Amino acid sequence: LRAGHALRRWRGRWFLAGSRTNLGLALLLLWFVTPFALVPISGIGWLHLHLRPFDHPPPSLAGINSPWLLAQFVEIATLGAFTACLLRPGRYVAGLVVLFLTAFIAKLLAATILLKITVAGGVLSLETLGAFLLALWLLLLPALSRRRRIAALLGISALILTRFFLTARFLPGVNILNITGLAQHLGALWPILGLLWLQWDTLRPALTSPREDP
Repeated sequence: LRAGHALRRWRGRWFLAGSRTNLGLALLLLWFVTPFALVPISGIGWLHLHLRPFDHPPPSLAGINSPWLLAQFVEIATLGAFTACLLRPGRYVAGLVVLFLTAFIAKLLAATILLKITVAGGVLSLETLGAFLLALWLLLLPALSRRRRIAALLGISALILTRFFLTARFLPGVNILNITGLAQHLGALWPILGLLWLQWDTLRPALTSPREDP
């Protein structure tokens, strides 16, 4: 009971009140299963994955795995912008830092569980670290922080369009009864659910506001 009360107090201090925020938090928790797909945008292939550990950086800029960096950046920037829509005023910077650290640990845990240590660097490479830092820096810019909802909508739309144009089928053709298959399906559905939540969260105040008398 004490743990439950502490969790409710933590939720009240960090996130906006209401059932809409609770649903957004549920969607955020769903994302934390998707790292077990081992790819940023699950179901579109390995994006020329380089199985290169951290201690073997690319010899030059030409050796950077740009498709992987871009996919990681779009995914984590979208996640950060979506989470920012749930945070209370004054919690923006600290909330994003905690989110990015937790998301990186989630990817590290998934890679460690599913891959050998010698090849986990292909997922947790310098490109992944660079994508996280670039996304965090971008979201901390004042101009973007004031437009977090627009940023989330653009990021989620980019994820959906990427899947639409780069895959033959929207849902991955894998077994959903194992952790990797489940993660791939959630990776496909999460942007759709996030887009619906953002649209509902945008339209709800207008729909519930009192009408003015003619």
